[in-house]
Amino acid sequence: MKQKPLGNSGLSASIVGLGAWVLGGGQIWGQDTDDAESVRTIQASLDLGMNLIDTAPAYGWGRSERVVGKALKGRRDKAILATKCGLWWEDARGSFFADFDGKKMNRSLRPDTIQIEMEQAKPGDTQADPLSMTGLNHISVVVDDIHVFVKDARGKGANVLNDPIHPRPDRLTSFIKDPDGVLIQVIQYVM
Repeated sequence: MKQKPLGNSGLSASIVGLGAWVLGGGQIWGQDTDDAESVRTIQASLDLGMNLIDTAPAYGWGRSERVVGKALKGRRDKAILATKCGLWWEDARGSFFADFDGKKMNRSLRPDTIQIEMEQAKPGDTQADPLSMTGLNHISVVVDDIHVFVKDARGKGANVLNDPIHPRPDRLTSFIKDPDGVLIQVIQYVM
C-alpha cells in the first residue's frame, strides 16, 4: 500500500483509508453488521498496509469506535485515526439534524459540546467511555485568528511545530503537539 506524508505531522498515511461508518450498525449504518467480521476486516487492512481509519462518535452511537478500538487492541501504534465531531445526541444542545434509530441528532459546534467530545477521546484510554475506545491522535481546529492561537499555545508551553503557513491560498495552517502526543492542526480560513 502506498503511503504519503500527512502534512508536516511526521506521520505517513495510506493513500486509501478504511471508512468505519457502516461498522456502527443500526437503521442508518447497516442493520446487521457483524462486529467480529468488522474486527477481522480492520486487522486485515492493517496487515496489508492500510493504516488510515475514519470513524466518528456518531457512527452507531459509538459502536463504530468501540469496534475499531477492539480491532486496534495491541496494535494502536499501527493506525492513524481520523474522526470528527459536531453531531450531538446527549441533550438538546445544537440545532436539529435528523432522527436516527429513534434518537434526535443535533449539529453542535458549541465549545462546550466539542470540549466534552474531546475529553472523552483521550489518547490511549481504552477502558472507560465507549467514545474513548480508539484514542485520539490528531485533531483539526478552525480558529478566527491563528496567530493569536499559536502565540497563546506557545505561552502555555505547547510544542508549536511550525508558524502559520499558507498551504493553500484560502487558509493558514500550523501544527501543534500537545503534552499527550495529540497532533493538532490549526486552520484559519482567509477570504
